[in-house]
Amino acid sequence: MSVSLVIEGGPSHTARTHQFYAGSASPTVVTETVAGPLTLAACAYRAPIWPEGVDVLEAIVRNNSADPRTARLVLRAPKELTFQGTSLRHGGRAVVALPPAQPILKNSGCLTDARALPRWGKPAAPCDPGFQHIRAGMGGIPITYRFAVDRGAGAKVALGFCESHWADAKRRIMLVQAEGAAQKTLDPIAEWGKDMPGGLLFEAKDANHDGWLEVSVSPKPGSPDVNPILNVIWVFAADAQLDVKDVVLGRLNRKAKHYVDVGGSADEPQSEPGKIEFKPGEATYAVSLPSGKDASFTFLVATGSAPAPAWESTDWTAEKLRAAAEAVWSDWFKTGTPVSLPDAAAARQCRAALAQIMMSRGQADGYFLALPRPGAVGQFSHAAAARIVRALDLAGHTREAERMLRVLWQRPAPKPFAAFEQSEDGQWKDGAGSGCPQAQALLALAQHAVLTGDRDWASRAYPAMAAGAAWVRKSRADGKALSSQDAAWLAHALRTAAAVARMLGHADDAAWMLAEAQSLSTIDPDETAAYASLGPCVEAANCVIGLCTRAK
Repeated sequence: MSVSLVIEGGPSHTARTHQFYAGSASPTVVTETVAGPLTLAACAYRAPIWPEGVDVLEAIVRNNSADPRTARLVLRAPKELTFQGTSLRHGGRAVVALPPAQPILKNSGCLTDARALPRWGKPAAPCDPGFQHIRAGMGGIPITYRFAVDRGAGAKVALGFCESHWADAKRRIMLVQAEGAAQKTLDPIAEWGKDMPGGLLFEAKDANHDGWLEVSVSPKPGSPDVNPILNVIWVFAADAQLDVKDVVLGRLNRKAKHYVDVGGSADEPQSEPGKIEFKPGEATYAVSLPSGKDASFTFLVATGSAPAPAWESTDWTAEKLRAAAEAVWSDWFKTGTPVSLPDAAAARQCRAALAQIMMSRGQADGYFLALPRPGAVGQFSHAAAARIVRALDLAGHTREAERMLRVLWQRPAPKPFAAFEQSEDGQWKDGAGSGCPQAQALLALAQHAVLTGDRDWASRAYPAMAAGAAWVRKSRADGKALSSQDAAWLAHALRTAAAVARMLGHADDAAWMLAEAQSLSTIDPDETAAYASLGPCVEAANCVIGLCTRAK
């Protein structure tokens, strides 16, 4: 399965894209797209979520202009996937966990979780009906509202309060702030008394030029009651002529650009959940960005048979995923025997190629398969696997090589990989048929044993090597026709297997293997032809082999 992200910045902008490998602890591929004033950085990496890991696609959309911008972020995926709740599914399995859409902002509303308490207020004097209700910042949560205004505009803001719980002063002391104006300290009982409505007036301004005017009420440090309250908000034009007494009585409501009966029936949060647009093959997010700001969306893509975990049911966050991935990969790169490469650029190139190999391997029940490209179990070839194992060996990651070789010598392999294990008569097969599968499988095992000199591992894998060599001898005796290149590869594999036989003290086996090799071919096989065009992971392996060979 393949998924990708695109940014649509409007019909007048032609997107430009380039891709690069980020030199972080975790192997990360970044695809950067520029569409007019908007940029999209799509970062892809593997994270170690149990049981099989997930691919993480992190999209960061940024507005580089001096004005607010809107855009559409489009996730492109196979058309057979269906949209259900917060995921894309194949059959009944979630294969892509979708992040929530960006909230839809209203022109005004509450930004915090301050609790609405209708009918809490008991005003004992004539006043606006809004004084009957409040929001309370239980536990010290600030009460914060935001209002849409022209960028940089001024406004007159009135905030109404009515304390209906305490009768004594110095119980609930609050800090009251309107953007662009000086902060005020308020003790409602000291100012007006219990159940008496009152108001504070501010000469406010959109000080940060973001098109929003923010007001807030928070507890003053040391206040015995830490729960701030607020009853009513009015926002007027900057040149409005106001008497705060008339405002409190509700006589100027019609002049207000914004009026909120805080905690009442018309009071709402400033945002509501956004919606993901879906059509087969595409999930689209509407993105609104203030000047110089960015928005992040993180997608989780299943890598194996396990479902992608839903965001609402997992403790993982984008930050935790990246940290876990960096920790795992940092440890992994330390496991191999260090290879001295000529410079930092070569080291980064080798590291990126190794990461591509490791992130593309298949795994099932403790068996690992060297794959030519991610998820391509059906395209497995022994030639590609042999080249990948060789690269891991030369780069010092011999234990990873052994994991990928296990399917060749230890039966039974799990069902997804069983087609590639050795048969009872010693033959190895694959669906590709490139590079003589029998020779490539035998060579992969034998080369690893010779390079590592690990007699314990070699003795366990040797029965499979001997059986594979014997199958070659029997096939020739049965008159099997071979191309010159297949003969050259089989001869090379037999000579390498003979070296393993000698290392383990099987002199008789070594003798007949060498004799068989001599009768097959005396020419060297063409590695360039055999390992070309086998997939991106083999290209990565060729890169590693080239770098490590030149270094030595």
